[in-house]
Amino acid sequence: MAFFDTHCHLDFVQFADRLKQHLSDWRRLGIERYVVPAVDRDSWVSLQALAADHEVCSIALGLHPCFLSRHADEDDLQALDALLVSRLAFEESGIVAVGEIGLDYRLDEAARQCALFEAQLSVAAQHNLPVIVHSVRAHADVYRLIKRSGVSSGVIHAFAGSYEQAAQFVSLGFKIGVGSTICFERAVKTRKAIAKLPLAALVLETDSPDMALPNQKKGSGSPADLRHIFAVLCAMRAESAAEIELALYANSKQVFQRKINSEIKATRV
Repeated sequence: MAFFDTHCHLDFVQFADRLKQHLSDWRRLGIERYVVPAVDRDSWVSLQALAADHEVCSIALGLHPCFLSRHADEDDLQALDALLVSRLAFEESGIVAVGEIGLDYRLDEAARQCALFEAQLSVAAQHNLPVIVHSVRAHADVYRLIKRSGVSSGVIHAFAGSYEQAAQFVSLGFKIGVGSTICFERAVKTRKAIAKLPLAALVLETDSPDMALPNQKKGSGSPADLRHIFAVLCAMRAESAAEIELALYANSKQVFQRKINSEIKATRV
C-alpha cells in the first residue's frame, strides 16, 4: 500500500530532531510522500532546508490565520511573493503550494484575517499555485473569497462541515482533506459528507502532530496515523480498499504535481 500525507508539520519539534529515522519508519508503513505547510515567515527558511534534505517532502509557504501576532502583513506578503519569484524557477525548491492560509473565526480580527487570506490567494493565483486552506467556522467566507480569487486548485484542510459545504468547495476545483475527524463517531455531519463525496474529491492528511486519533493525547499525532484514517475511510465508502488507495494517491498528485509528479511516478513503478 502507498500513502501520501498532504498536510503534516514535520518541522515541529516533535519530529525535527529524529526526522530521518521517522521517515524511514513511516516508509515501512507505506507512507511515501508528504506536504509540509508553513505557519509563519520565520519557518520558510527551515522548510526549504527540510525539502532540500528530504526529497519525499514538499513544502507550502504562507501565513497561518492562527498566528496573526507573528505576521507583519504587508512586509510578509511582499517577502512571500519575492521568494516565490526567486525560487519557483528551481524544481529543487520543493515549493508546491501557498499555505497554510485561511480563516479561523474562533479567533478575533476577522477583518484582518480576511484581508490577509485574500492577499495570499492573489499571490497564489499570480504564481499558478494551489493553496492549502485552514477554514474553521468560516466556510461561507472562505468559499466566497476563493471563488473570486482566480485560484482553481487546492485542499480544504481538516474539513469539518456538511456535504453541501464540501460540495461547494469541490465545485471550485478543490479537494477535501480527510483526517482524524472522521475517526470520531460524534462527527456525524462530517462523516456523512466524506462518505457521500466523489472519491476524486478526497485526499488524506494527518495535520500531525496537532490532530490526534481518538484516545490519543492532543498534539501526539503522526503520519503513521494515516493507516488508521484510511481504514476508517474504507469502512465508510462503497469502493474497494484498493480503489480508494489508488484514487487518494492520484488525487494528491493532481493537486501537488508541480514538483513531485516525476518522483511519485518513480515510486509507483
